[in-house]
Amino acid sequence: TLGVVLKSASEDEIVAAVRAAGQGHEVLTTEWAAAIDGDPNLDAVDLSPQLQRVLTLYASGGTSVSVGQELGVAPDTVNEYLKRIRQKYADAGRPTRTKLDLFKRAVEDGWLPMPQRSINNDDDR
Repeated sequence: TLGVVLKSASEDEIVAAVRAAGQGHEVLTTEWAAAIDGDPNLDAVDLSPQLQRVLTLYASGGTSVSVGQELGVAPDTVNEYLKRIRQKYADAGRPTRTKLDLFKRAVEDGWLPMPQRSINNDDDR
């Protein structure tokens, strides 16, 4: 899923969202956040403070090296933490195969804020 658009959205908003999704861009809206928040089947994953920090730094664009430097641990340790995080999400039925998946899970679980992005039709011109 690349996003959610309400049926009541204007035609321009829907077309812009479809174009963005067609180009592989996520359509992150408050409706998407509300859909996630209202999903009773979304099992929360309990992460220690250290795993939360690794997830937020890595999912925000960090590398194993940069996250390790930030936390004062080796990149191999960061990779082990990432394995633990991925396993916890897999156990909850919410796999994280890619870095984007990790980002989505971090947003879903409130470890990262919902990105603020509006659809702007001027981007297509």
